[in-house]
Amino acid sequence: MANNRTLRICLGVAVALLFVWYLWFVRTRTAYFASDSDASGYFNTAKLLTQPGLVQPVPQIAGLTPPDWNYYYQQPLGFTAHPDKVAFTATYPVGLPLHFLAAAPFVGGLDYAAILVNVVLAGAALLLLFVLGRQLGLPVPWALAGSALLAVCPLWIYAILRPMSDACATVWTLASLVLALLHRRHWAWGFAAGLAYAIGVLVRPTNILLLLPLGFVLGTHIRAWLAFLVGGLPGALFLAWYNFTVYGGLLTTGYGQVGHLFGWQFVPHNFLHFLHWHFLLLTPFVFLPAFALPWLLRPARFTVILLGLWGLSFLGFYIFYFHTGETWWYLRFVLPAFPAVILAALLVAQRYFNQQPRPAFYRWGPVLLLVVALGWEIQATRSFYLATTKQGERAYLESVEWMQAHVPANAILLQMQVSGAFAYYTNFTIARWDLMDAPAWARLRAAARASGRPIYATLFDFEEPRLLSDLGAAGWERVTRVRHINVWRFHDPAATPPSR
Repeated sequence: MANNRTLRICLGVAVALLFVWYLWFVRTRTAYFASDSDASGYFNTAKLLTQPGLVQPVPQIAGLTPPDWNYYYQQPLGFTAHPDKVAFTATYPVGLPLHFLAAAPFVGGLDYAAILVNVVLAGAALLLLFVLGRQLGLPVPWALAGSALLAVCPLWIYAILRPMSDACATVWTLASLVLALLHRRHWAWGFAAGLAYAIGVLVRPTNILLLLPLGFVLGTHIRAWLAFLVGGLPGALFLAWYNFTVYGGLLTTGYGQVGHLFGWQFVPHNFLHFLHWHFLLLTPFVFLPAFALPWLLRPARFTVILLGLWGLSFLGFYIFYFHTGETWWYLRFVLPAFPAVILAALLVAQRYFNQQPRPAFYRWGPVLLLVVALGWEIQATRSFYLATTKQGERAYLESVEWMQAHVPANAILLQMQVSGAFAYYTNFTIARWDLMDAPAWARLRAAARASGRPIYATLFDFEEPRLLSDLGAAGWERVTRVRHINVWRFHDPAATPPSR
């Protein structure tokens, strides 16, 4: 007995140390920069939440006003030109930016908020998944295995090392389910479940899909439902106010018209895409056993239905979405369903090993499979170079710093990929080369020439051929290269005096 107790203490200490190390890993590897469209979009939305009217004024270019000019040409990534104001509005959901604003006072400002937010999300996800596993009947070692499988899943690592909403949406999904299950102890837990659910919808509107499994959990418990509705009401009212203030309608969002991105025509490709990448990202040792979940229908009917509704709510919705099938990291849209797959696989595996007559096989078989599965996931993470995300995303900030040090403050910058980052970190006037046609480019050149404002461009390699093709190569000179971002300057031929 004493030896077993000592072993449990040692294992507990080891798990705690691994947990702390994991949080430190997230702390040191998080790419906390306002970089690409998503990252800068959330940071810029957080900034707008502190601005009057929740909008950003459009930087003015002398001589360029409607109807001869459209402010659409100046909107950075993550913004859209307001139809009635000389201002930009944010297009990204408000939930994650609210997390950033809540964290900012503790880390010295908004610029570093993503570090604290991601560390908290990483810890919360692992703890909540462990608790949920225990609630659904997994023994402690099996529930810990579930947290470990999520912790090193390449898709989770991709999400938790970036300032994006996927990990946050997953955490609030887990929190909603854990709290909803607690209503069986006391109906008042429904209030906390409703609050968590509302926050999840603020983070990502499609988290509304979680209402199906939550409704199943709450069942016919009227008082729990009333508590759930009361808990969710403040979030619903805030979202309605925000949508009306920013977009002019209670149910209007910043996504715009996206109906064309959903359709039956995307299902065959996305179905195969889901199978292929779930197999690789979650390993065959998780992916394949999850399909045997119906085997548990008789001994664990409630759990099977709950996990089925949870997983299929997200997978069934996003299988119709075009972008989900573009590449592996777009499976982040269904990341909130990944814990359901993990739990399903563990419950199936636990029952299988429990039925084996040989104690040694029951004891060491799961350990061996877990080690192989974790090794698979770690190797996949390494092959995608996910631990170096921070170094790659830093290039956005370095290009900002170079431009601030070497380019006049009144310069007009032609941008696309880096436009959101520059909108967050600088006061430069931005024009989107990818949105302008030839007449708009001609008007911009004339206005810059008349006001003596230089024109620069900061471009990724993939942008250069199209810019030089669409706007013309004449007058462009490459100035420097900041990591993988190129800086060009435009010398307007019309402004060059004729030679004598």
